[in-house]
Amino acid sequence: MVLDLLVRAVTDERELKKLRGFLLSQALWYPDYERWVEQVCLPDIQTQWKTAFVAYSNGHVVGDIIFQPHKQLPQTREIKNIRIHPRWRRRDLAHFLLRQVEETDPHSFARIMVDADTRVTTMINFLTVTGYRALFTTALYSQHNQDTVFAKEFPAPRPYEGILR
Repeated sequence: MVLDLLVRAVTDERELKKLRGFLLSQALWYPDYERWVEQVCLPDIQTQWKTAFVAYSNGHVVGDIIFQPHKQLPQTREIKNIRIHPRWRRRDLAHFLLRQVEETDPHSFARIMVDADTRVTTMINFLTVTGYRALFTTALYSQHNQDTVFAKEFPAPRPYEGILR
C-alpha cells in the first residue's frame, strides 16, 4: 500500500457524503448508530456544532474524528467518533487525528472527554497511552454494555509558553 494521505476538515456536501459512507460502513454494534449518523451527526456537522476531520488516501476516506463542545460542561471538548479503516490501523493515524483535536483552537477548552466501549480494548489502550484518564464505567448507549468515560486535562498555557502545550 502506497502512502498517499490527506487530512482535512469537512467543508462541503461532497466531503460530507464521503464521510457519511465511511461512518455507516464502520458502525460496529452501537444501538441506533445509523439514526445518530443521519439525524444527529451529519446535521450537526452542517451547522458547524460538530467538527469533523477526515483522512483520505487516494480520494477514499480511511479515518475520521468528530468532536464538539460538551453540552453541559464548560471549557470541555467532547470527541463523538473516531474511526480508522482496518487497513490503515497501526500507522498512528488515530493518534495524529487526536492531536489535531487537541491542538485546534487550544484556548477554547481545558479538557477533552471521550468514551469507549469497554470491549474495544485497543481503543481503551490507545486512550490510556495518549494521556487520557479513565473516570468511570457505565452503560451509556445500551443497558447490556459498558462504556468507559475518559478525560484529559489541558492546563492554561503560561504567558511565556504561548500556545504550546
